Amino acid sequence: MSNLEQYLDNLLPTKNIFYAIKVDGVFDYIKTRSVSKQDKPYPSLAEALKEQSILESRDVTGTM
Repeated sequence: MSNLEQYLDNLLPTKNIFYAIKVDGVFDYIKTRSVSKQDKPYPSLAEALKEQSILESRDVTGTM
């Protein structure tokens, strides 16, 4: 991750705008979070995150 951050820091002209970055590869380890669909009245993000699901995977080929 630090190598990717350093590469992008050197490539992008400024840190003051948003960029979309697409990364294809084989990832040794990934950890993702997800919150289930919310209904009105919508809870705050902090409340919704109390019920989040966490998935950890190894040796994943894909695109981020």
